[in-house]
Amino acid sequence: MPRTFLKKIMPNTKELKKNKIFKFLGPALLHPKLWGVDRRSIAISVAIGLFVGMIPIPFQMFVVALIALIFHFNLPIGVAMVWISNPVTMPFLFYAEYYVGSLVLDIKMTENFEFTIDSIWNNLGTIGIAMYFGAFLFAIIISVSGCILINILWRMILLRKKKERKQ
Repeated sequence: MPRTFLKKIMPNTKELKKNKIFKFLGPALLHPKLWGVDRRSIAISVAIGLFVGMIPIPFQMFVVALIALIFHFNLPIGVAMVWISNPVTMPFLFYAEYYVGSLVLDIKMTENFEFTIDSIWNNLGTIGIAMYFGAFLFAIIISVSGCILINILWRMILLRKKKERKQ
C-alpha cells in the first residue's frame, strides 16, 4: 500500500519529540495530522504544495508550512511539492505563465521592448499582470490535476494489492 511506503520514510511523532528543533518550535509541529499518511492528507498536501509552487512569491515553503499548520495536512509532502518551481525550472515556468497570461488577457508587449532591466522595470505592470494571471491559471490546473492523480494512483495501488491478496 502507498501508506506503508510513506510511513517507512516519514518520521513519527515520537522521533520528532526527541528532536531539539521541534521542542524549540513547540507542540504545533507535532500535531499528528501534519505527519499523517492517508489518501486525503497526501492529496491535499500535493494540491496545496503545487498551487503555491506555481505562484511566483518568495518563501514558498514557509507559506505551505503555515497553511499546513492551519489546515492540518501532510507537511513534508506539501513542502516537497513546492520544489516544482526550482532554480532550473523557474525561467521556463515564469515565461510560460507570462505567455499564457498575456494570451488570455490579450496583452501585447510594447514594440520597443528590450530584455533589459530598464525596459522590464518600465513595463513591470503589464508583465506582472499577465504573469500572475497565467500563474494562477497554471496553479489551479496543476494543483487540481495533482490531487486527482494522487487519488487515482492511490486507488490503483489499493486495487492491485486487493487483487494480489485474492490470488
